[in-house]
Amino acid sequence: MKKTAAHTYKFVKLIRVNFSAVGGVLNFITFQAKDGKPGSHPQNFQTRVYQCIEKTEVQFCRLEQKKSTLPEETSILEAYTKTHKMLSKKQSDKTSILEAYTKTRKMLSKKQSGKT
Repeated sequence: MKKTAAHTYKFVKLIRVNFSAVGGVLNFITFQAKDGKPGSHPQNFQTRVYQCIEKTEVQFCRLEQKKSTLPEETSILEAYTKTHKMLSKKQSDKTSILEAYTKTRKMLSKKQSGKT
């Protein structure tokens, strides 16, 4: 059990683990834990842990952050639709694939730069 700000949490289950090699290993872990109080419901937590030969460092551990995915999904759907329409019109033209890819990348870059 781990104590954090007057709460005692008990590990319930591992949900997912992703990692990236960056001069060591950066682990992104999502797990479920319950407050030690009777009748509490499990909550999802996220943690990022950096591991290398010299050390293991927990960079953060927090309640899972819910992302608003609508703008992201919308831009991907728009990009797919435009790419699909372009490829349908020019199925035999190999350059149309590169053209569609380039236009899709430009559109997504504009949308992302507008967010930041």
